[in-house]
Amino acid sequence: MFRCPLKKGMKFGASEDIKRPDDRYCWVVATHEKKVLKEIRGVPPKPSDVFLLQYITAADDTQMELSSGIGIISYQYHHHGTVADTSLSLVEFHRGVNKPNRPEPSDDPTH
Repeated sequence: MFRCPLKKGMKFGASEDIKRPDDRYCWVVATHEKKVLKEIRGVPPKPSDVFLLQYITAADDTQMELSSGIGIISYQYHHHGTVADTSLSLVEFHRGVNKPNRPEPSDDPTH
């Protein structure tokens, strides 16, 4: 869906949409900040790169914050007509455990 590394101003979507001068109807990296993510349990208290991505149309807007090495840390959706609002935030993070590579199963039934 996106290309890394992210940079402020990058756009993602259909080729005709990313050419629009108003940054509508495509994903746009709106901001890049260093933030200490102290509200998320399990994240070290040091500055992390946080990117705000936005997708804005006439009917609605969607925003999500992404942090390198963590993933999506917040998501918001707002519809401009009917009542439809969503707001999610990551509250706890557990880094995955690297497991050693297992050998592929053999075709030999005796193994």
